[in-house]
Amino acid sequence: MSKRDDELLEAAKLYAWRQYKNAELEGRDISTFLAGCRCAEERIMKAWRNLFIDGNPERSMFVLANLGFNYIVCEYKADVKEWWQCDGYIAGYSPEHKPLFSAKTKLTPKEVELIINYMEIPTEPIIEK
Repeated sequence: MSKRDDELLEAAKLYAWRQYKNAELEGRDISTFLAGCRCAEERIMKAWRNLFIDGNPERSMFVLANLGFNYIVCEYKADVKEWWQCDGYIAGYSPEHKPLFSAKTKLTPKEVELIINYMEIPTEPIIEK
């Protein structure tokens, strides 16, 4: 196991003790927990983009944007290079399974400057019943 695995395992034991007053973890639980932690850390580190360093996304997408530590859902429209705050409710879905919001507000250039970083919101497939 790596040093990071040891740190994660200690965190798991502390959590188990606080939650269940039992720090015993079985082998299967340990491997599952560590695999989940590695996956989560990798996804988080790769998912966030810094607007100042990475620039605007290359394609249109829905993102969770960090505007001065206020997190909002935005749509970035690559064809016109515009950021739109999705401030309504989801009124339906497009044929590509993207949400259609009831209201959006275009961000001003000053608001766009406040974006520290952003992360794409994955589009969930709609499962037909």
